[in-house]
Amino acid sequence: MTLEELTHVSTIAGVFLSFLTAVGTLFVLWRTLQLNAQSLELNQRSIEFSLQAKQSDVLLHCNERFGRIWEMRANEHVKADPFTFYERFWSLQLDQFTHWKDGFVDAGVFDSWMKGRYRQWQDNHSLGAMAYRDGYEKAVASWETPKFKSFMHEVHLHGPETALSWWKQNGG
Repeated sequence: MTLEELTHVSTIAGVFLSFLTAVGTLFVLWRTLQLNAQSLELNQRSIEFSLQAKQSDVLLHCNERFGRIWEMRANEHVKADPFTFYERFWSLQLDQFTHWKDGFVDAGVFDSWMKGRYRQWQDNHSLGAMAYRDGYEKAVASWETPKFKSFMHEVHLHGPETALSWWKQNGG
């Protein structure tokens, strides 16, 4: 084989090896993209699972807290001075509102809670010497929570459906 033929064979072999390297690189890139897509899907599932776990924790915590607060109504000391009950009750409502706003409470659950607040506002039953509406007004009077107060104003006057629509237009 002459030098010219060897050079020609070497050039062809180099081109062939470059082609194989390019094909190999494309395969590695394609496989990397597949793995990245799978990784993104797994990350998304992990985020969704974490959100569901947080939502469950928040719901459990709120329900347990509500139960403890609601049981206070049977205490004679609380009946004599119900401000502590209303302060804790409305503090819980503020936390529930915040959790809902932040996406940790399902809209259906929150709507159910707000239907209860609407009914209680309409009924205006008393605990000891303090009616529900007075308990609300006194408990939240010093709070710097204008969005919560505006939302609850809508709930109390018009019900949760109207309040949720109002929130979508004005608050959220």
